[in-house]
Amino acid sequence: YNIVKRAAKEPEYEKPSVVESSPRVMAIERLEKNLYRLHGGMIEKYIATLDFKVEETTEVFRQYMKRHRIEEFLKAKGVKEGDIVVIGDRDFVYKEE
Repeated sequence: YNIVKRAAKEPEYEKPSVVESSPRVMAIERLEKNLYRLHGGMIEKYIATLDFKVEETTEVFRQYMKRHRIEEFLKAKGVKEGDIVVIGDRDFVYKEE
């Protein structure tokens, strides 16, 4: 006990601060009544890497949207279930969970 008590404590490191970078910035543009375009470097790059011919891709994309709070962003900007959202060269019908 005494040896452990006298042992040097590990130095405390300062936690790095999170810096919002421009690829994380998103913007939405209303093209028509029920048609929106989502702009943002991060989401556009990510969706370009996905192969939607594979069945599981839709669920992977859905989880990504949830994890990065993109669904919340869309709702806050007035996108409703059934609206079409365009991201990069892809489009999808928005469905709420």
